Amino acid sequence: MRDINDLCSYPPFILDVYDEDAELFDHTDDYLARAIVEPEDCSIVTQSDFEHDPIKEIPDTPRWHPCRFSTGEPKCGEILVSFAVADIDHSF
Repeated sequence: MRDINDLCSYPPFILDVYDEDAELFDHTDDYLARAIVEPEDCSIVTQSDFEHDPIKEIPDTPRWHPCRFSTGEPKCGEILVSFAVADIDHSF
């Protein structure tokens, strides 16, 4: 069971990065890399942290995370992301 206040109870966030091909002969998107973000690298956001509309707030400062083609490979790039684990729900 995950505890919103205990980031160690969460699995890592896995971000797969692809390119988009819209060429005449190649319509398949290519896998470029994977970034694994540990929950400890995220912030925890609660409703009381927001003074205004929580949808308009940025929960954390963006941070660069390394991307690798596969496990054990050297870094082949970085992805800039900012997100938080939140106990509030949004209607988009």
